[in-house]
Amino acid sequence: INNFIVILVPMVHSPKKCQPRPNPAPYKRKPKTPHQKDGRKNLTLTDWLVVFAYIDEHPDLPQDHIVQHFKTRKEGMLGFTQATLERRYRREELQNAKQATLDQFWNIK
Repeated sequence: INNFIVILVPMVHSPKKCQPRPNPAPYKRKPKTPHQKDGRKNLTLTDWLVVFAYIDEHPDLPQDHIVQHFKTRKEGMLGFTQATLERRYRREELQNAKQATLDQFWNIK
């Protein structure tokens, strides 16, 4: 049957090369604060429709002026950046183009 030869080799410990490091001091954490977005909140679909209606009424107005208008309007501030406006406006344009294409397709048949 199977014969195994077991050789026991004593373990030789080599001397430590490095001295152990001292324990670090406890980490002093700053107290947690709630996240703040510079007074901005997520705009609702209705808010964006108001913004797009204003853009349609003032087509020659630059986007940074539109952002400033909504930050200082009397009815209540709508806080968003120029980059957010650009992104949402492109998305709106794409959706309108897609809907126009679908309408055209269904009118052909």
